[in-house]
Amino acid sequence: MTQISRSTQEDLLRLQLEIQRRQYNTDFYTFFKDAWAEIDPYTDLQENWHITYLAWLAQYLVEPVLNKKRPPHTTILINVPPRSLKSWIFNQALPVWIWSKQPSLPLMTVSYSEELAHGFSRKSQEIIKSKWFKRIYGDTFSIDQSEGGREAVGETQTSKGGIRLSTGTGGSTVGKGFMVGVVDDPLKPQELKSKKALQENKEFWDHSFDTRRNNPLMAVAFVIMQRLAEDDMSGHLNEKYGTDEDYLHVNLPAVQDGSEKIPYLDLFLKAYPEYKNTIYKRGYLFGDRFDESFIRKVQKKGTIFWNTQYQQNPLPTDGLVFRRDWFTIIPFKDFYALDKKHNLKRTFITDTAYTSNTLNDPSGIMTYTMYGNTIYITDYVDDHIDSADLPEWLEKQVRRAGYDNRKSVVTIEPKGSGKVVVSLLKKLTDLNVVEYQYPKAAKVNINIKKEERAEAIVPMVETGRVVLVEGAWNEKFLNQVTTFPLAKHDEAIDCLVMGCLRAHYVDSRYKKFTLKRT
Repeated sequence: MTQISRSTQEDLLRLQLEIQRRQYNTDFYTFFKDAWAEIDPYTDLQENWHITYLAWLAQYLVEPVLNKKRPPHTTILINVPPRSLKSWIFNQALPVWIWSKQPSLPLMTVSYSEELAHGFSRKSQEIIKSKWFKRIYGDTFSIDQSEGGREAVGETQTSKGGIRLSTGTGGSTVGKGFMVGVVDDPLKPQELKSKKALQENKEFWDHSFDTRRNNPLMAVAFVIMQRLAEDDMSGHLNEKYGTDEDYLHVNLPAVQDGSEKIPYLDLFLKAYPEYKNTIYKRGYLFGDRFDESFIRKVQKKGTIFWNTQYQQNPLPTDGLVFRRDWFTIIPFKDFYALDKKHNLKRTFITDTAYTSNTLNDPSGIMTYTMYGNTIYITDYVDDHIDSADLPEWLEKQVRRAGYDNRKSVVTIEPKGSGKVVVSLLKKLTDLNVVEYQYPKAAKVNINIKKEERAEAIVPMVETGRVVLVEGAWNEKFLNQVTTFPLAKHDEAIDCLVMGCLRAHYVDSRYKKFTLKRT
């Protein structure tokens, strides 16, 4: 038997390592799989087409940056359900793969908390320090240590000049930049109803993250998250960039429903033809994990939870708290006949805002009348009006909607600019204006959560006692009401709640009152 010399064995080993290195350099998905096996050997990787697709897409969009070329897209939004391995792919493996090819490249990774971001950074460091990585890449680069002798997780630096800033959305990015950036779950699910948190998220993107691109024409930014609300960072990006050529949107709901967006699918299947018949097989994104049994369990947690985080749809068409099919729309001619016969009175419910800034909530006015036990909503309008112009705008709108000085009342919620508007309208106009008062019998008030206030009128709406009169405003009103509490604005729901409570507890009281003759 011919013996192989030691030097030949070493040459063969070097050749094997070089072949392996070249494979990793050209195939991020293989790198990701082997990194997983090294760092998490006790958990089997459940392979699925979407995992390979996301890894392939990441490589397709990042490689031009590594080659100092302009990528096809510079802002990429990816919506996927939780537990889809998005963080492992983009926040743990991708930064290491990038540095294995270009260890001087500046990176930035962000999550909703600094602690979470540092945890992902630490996982990446485990890959770099592993025997597997060192065996393949040798001394390509090392991680610099901090003064305490440990590798810093907030600002990881390589011996080749690369730096990775890992921070939370509330952290500072001043003085740092990136050529590849990752925003991974920028908002806590518990904050999906917090307007303050949603606004801070958008401001972080606009002023702290997007502005840190070292080269705005070449730097790539990935946002990977499950949907939480209409006005979350995903909604902000879709509204801001829309159909811009530099913007790419990937949408992968847990169950196929027609909303899925899988760009470059043909190119992906050309590289991985074995997945051709597995894309949403039986209608599931990840059948081995999100099967019918699992989905039933998730749906028991509530419509909002299922629709947002798993279906990537914060605005389901059938409704959340209020279902769309609870509302009947009657032809205007039918209401006109009813109004003409009974001379119905109009009541106006107003929710005012401070400013004309379109980033804030607009002011809204809802007009209703009551006949029998039915509440007829005859008009709704909202707009961003400066507080100085509110009295004039409000008077114009209520007169347009049928105000009658002999019967009508304009009620204004006494918060924000409401008290001032009431005072000005009383001084400057002959409108019958009062501050809105929540009926004591309703056992709700302005200080409790909006969801609790809304629950108080659900039976009225569900039983068909609230009817809309045909008008151009119908769709806008219904969209806002049926997507509450995840809608971007909630003036319509505030007006609806106040109007229904007043109609039920105040207006209906006067129907039973009979004036005694003297």
